[in-house]
Amino acid sequence: MHRLCTALFVVTVVAGLPGGADAQLAELEAAFATLDKKLPTEVWDGKTMNIRDYDQLLEVGAFLIEYKRVLAVARKAYDGLSGDEQTEERRERLNGYADWKTHAIDAANEKAKEIKPPTYFPFTGPDVGKGKPFVIDTVGHQWTRLRVRTAPGPSKGNKRQPSRYSIYAEFAVYYEDMASEDVVLIQPTKGGKKLGPPKLCKTNVFTDIPVAVVNCDTHPGSPDYRDLYSASGDVQVQLIYRKVIEGKEFKNFETLLLRLNQLPQAGTYPPSWGADYDMELGPSIIQQYSGNFVLGDWADSVHDAWNHSVSHLPATSLLIRTMFKSNGSSEPRRVACLHEGKRVFESKVQDRWNASEQAFRGGDWQVTRWQQAVIFFDEVRSRPVSGLGGAMYFLSEHPGEYKCVITGGGKVLKELYFTIDAKGNIAKPACQAKSMNSPRSITLLTTKLKTPYNAKWDKKLAAKRAYGGGVTWAKGCPPTK
Repeated sequence: MHRLCTALFVVTVVAGLPGGADAQLAELEAAFATLDKKLPTEVWDGKTMNIRDYDQLLEVGAFLIEYKRVLAVARKAYDGLSGDEQTEERRERLNGYADWKTHAIDAANEKAKEIKPPTYFPFTGPDVGKGKPFVIDTVGHQWTRLRVRTAPGPSKGNKRQPSRYSIYAEFAVYYEDMASEDVVLIQPTKGGKKLGPPKLCKTNVFTDIPVAVVNCDTHPGSPDYRDLYSASGDVQVQLIYRKVIEGKEFKNFETLLLRLNQLPQAGTYPPSWGADYDMELGPSIIQQYSGNFVLGDWADSVHDAWNHSVSHLPATSLLIRTMFKSNGSSEPRRVACLHEGKRVFESKVQDRWNASEQAFRGGDWQVTRWQQAVIFFDEVRSRPVSGLGGAMYFLSEHPGEYKCVITGGGKVLKELYFTIDAKGNIAKPACQAKSMNSPRSITLLTTKLKTPYNAKWDKKLAAKRAYGGGVTWAKGCPPTK
């Protein structure tokens, strides 16, 4: 069925005319011309609402919502006319449109009792449907994250030994047979050699969905330098899922990658340690979300993505997330999105996650910073639904190519590209499902770096791995220009 709502936006142009009787009359006539364009008779013949599926039900609903709005505009324009202009013919036309609208809405509501929204498995990815646990690589503003903590080395007499590090990991896991007593363990290895025994993680299992948020630390409690590590280089972090009651175990169901940076310090102090996040500079994502989560809260992020991905929710906002690296350059400040070259919506960068490293090199301190930029577009929706107030931008009414431009310090820093289909959904690159486990509501964006980072970064690593190293990119991902 063709898009029904196109003609209904004509009246918004007339609404901007100067005041006065002539403007009121012109607005009324424009609204009448719009209201004359009703649902096709093959959909609603005045008696029977012929709706085939849920998508068509949503489209008809969007049409009727907009029809109701235009009818309200017409009534207001009519009430503003002088007495001699409030003719019987115009009043009868208004009443006729109102009767048509009422009967059509009643018929659509009856049809809605028969047609239920489809449900989907909430995740897509290379590990979905294999009957084993998998890491949810990214959701909302969260992603699989590895960090290191430096501890000073023990002293031998007057000489301090090399500093050590422990590993901290944070991620979310899905498993269809998850139980509240199930646990996850972490096993770091280097060059095929285990760095001590597996460590038990704190596994917080949700009560309503088979997902857990997991926090791991290779060195909980008070310092014990034998349990810390001092060798530089890449560390593979293997994850183990254990069903305690059944005695079942999934060894190495996921392997993460920690790239260590050794950070020289001033004077005679031994180097400290930092985690390298260059692999996170590759992907940028956009997520359609319901707006019901708190920044920094894994549980809210997971539940919002789960509910959106399982159900068919049209009233969704947009979230964009991307990463930057600098040694003091301008921070990303604003984002403006264009549709076919015209600016249509914009926002500030509202959340910035930072990871900083400080090293003493060449007689001076140098700071390196990775910065996550999160942008919310609260007044953008996939498609119209009842009850939405304010000025909303509906993606389903403006399909096609979009470009979002991120600026800071008077420069264009990045450009992000995506495509919207006629239903208001974002088209996913084919390589996404082959690369990462994520909610259906998340889509990889095509990224174009306009202003190079003023800090060195590993482009090869960013083109191969991401999200704590749990993602190995398939050909074509992460998409770039």
